[in-house]
Amino acid sequence: MKYKNAQWALAAAIVSGCAAPPPAKLDAGGERQLVASDAVRIAILPTDAQRIDDFHVPFRSDTWKVITGPVWSQAFIGNVNADPVFTIKSAELRQTIAAAGFTTRFTYTVHGEVASGEKRLAIDAEGTRAAAMAIGSAMRQAVELGVKDAAEKAAKALLNEGSASHGTN
Repeated sequence: MKYKNAQWALAAAIVSGCAAPPPAKLDAGGERQLVASDAVRIAILPTDAQRIDDFHVPFRSDTWKVITGPVWSQAFIGNVNADPVFTIKSAELRQTIAAAGFTTRFTYTVHGEVASGEKRLAIDAEGTRAAAMAIGSAMRQAVELGVKDAAEKAAKALLNEGSASHGTN
């Protein structure tokens, strides 16, 4: 069965108790948390542009997969051969459900490193979004906020070191 977005695929799998679905695309609806002016001229590795991260589902012991690479490609627009490079060491998406069960919160946590020349600077970032109804949108927004936070922190760290530029192209 084909599902329109990650929200419905995950909900169907939880209800049916089946094994994890194939990697899910992030929902396209709702307000964007990452826009072109947030992009930094720092590169990511080509494999990270196709990144798939773990999604930790509440009340289950397994992890599912969610496609996050396109979001990373929007925020980090540098050339890997000419600009500083951000390396994602780990990233994961977690969902927590409020005790009353009326709201859910998604948190996207990133641990990475930005390198310019011989300098390597550790970067920890996070994005969180809560929702009662638009679950798929909240999931995507948490990822966007986490990636945006990583981009901002990487650019600021390099700026403090004297080697970053921030741009929209």
